Amino acid sequence: MNSLDRRRLRENYVELVRNLNPEDVTDYLYQEQILSDEDCENIFSGATRAQRMRLFLALLPKKGPNSYSKFITAMQQSGYDYLVEILTNTPLDPDEIDAESVAPDSPPILLQEIRLHTLKEKLEHQSEVVKSMQSEMKQVSLSSMLNIIIISQVFCIRKCRVVTADYLILSHSDSKSSIILGSRLLPQ
Repeated sequence: MNSLDRRRLRENYVELVRNLNPEDVTDYLYQEQILSDEDCENIFSGATRAQRMRLFLALLPKKGPNSYSKFITAMQQSGYDYLVEILTNTPLDPDEIDAESVAPDSPPILLQEIRLHTLKEKLEHQSEVVKSMQSEMKQVSLSSMLNIIIISQVFCIRKCRVVTADYLILSHSDSKSSIILGSRLLPQ
């Protein structure tokens, strides 16, 4: 059972213990090979219905990826439609939902909502990265412009031409010589 279905069971634990009779669902789950003979014996070892339900709820999440969907079917066949509705409509915190925690047989709308939420998170993260990069570029750009102004004043630079982000060509006002800032000389 995936973490999403486990959380649904946990968030509705009291409701299930109070209102579901484990005898009503164990036969179907045994037939569908979710529960074994030993599992059924363990569940029915509880002295009261509530104890049997607690044993059942402790065992169910460990019974494989299809255990939740089979449990839902067992409740529907036993007339517990209101409990099925409560479980399936349990609001879960979208920040804790990821695509891996959803059963493959979940309704398509749930899968779409989870994918949309995941894409939204990725977009927000990328937006933060872009803003951070823009901020860094502004700082570097301002710093570079300040350096150019200082160099221009010190060397009486007549002409300044940015060739690439790595290269800057400065021409001295008294001669035709050039100062190249960067690692490669480019033609002027």
